[in-house]
Amino acid sequence: MPPVLLSFKRLQQRLRRSLCYGSRQMKSLPLPLSELAMDYFDRHCPYDYMSMDSATSLSRHGCVDACTFLIAMVYLDRIRTADKACFESSDPSELYLSALIISSKYLHDVGQREFVYNDEWAALASISLKRVNEMELSVLDAIHWNTNVSYVEFVQILGEVEVWVAKDSLEKRGFCTYNEIAILLSRTSIISDCVKPLMLSFAAFTFVYSTAIISLLIFPQIAISASIQREFNGFFRLH
Repeated sequence: MPPVLLSFKRLQQRLRRSLCYGSRQMKSLPLPLSELAMDYFDRHCPYDYMSMDSATSLSRHGCVDACTFLIAMVYLDRIRTADKACFESSDPSELYLSALIISSKYLHDVGQREFVYNDEWAALASISLKRVNEMELSVLDAIHWNTNVSYVEFVQILGEVEVWVAKDSLEKRGFCTYNEIAILLSRTSIISDCVKPLMLSFAAFTFVYSTAIISLLIFPQIAISASIQREFNGFFRLH
């Protein structure tokens, strides 16, 4: 279970609504979360990247749910903060897999239906069990064996993921649902990022429109003045 301060039923409803689950079962990850994981490593691992196939392969067989993913993202942030050089030099796919393994064990006890053993993870990732065990120990060392995730940490990472998904949906579809609007409006920095381009566009439109109106008003007056001036000059030449 995630932190008990959140009602699990309410949490499930929130995750379904904000993380693009729709009516599908919540035993695996929706595509936007796999894309988020890939984007995370693209931004923070300048020397390597994680392919979409690697990001999605682990979620196809019901081994990774949203809570497991969120806790894993907390662990990845801890590793990046504790040892940035190690994080950047590590293989993103291995880091992601290791974080998911530790997260899954943190949330599910041995013997539960949701528990996934390391040999199952190895089969899913197409790597040896020995390598999976080594990767898991390496990540545990990197986070100093601190697998506990507080309520504050969980809510913070959930909010960040919700904002990323909402912005991604807006960019892809060109419109927002009411829930996505509420999520984006809850972050003032997001509002600023969205409003600033609109204000610049509005300012440019206003300038062009004002210039056009002024031109329409002034040019006829200039033409009339020039015509009167020519007639006036012609009158004096005749006399």
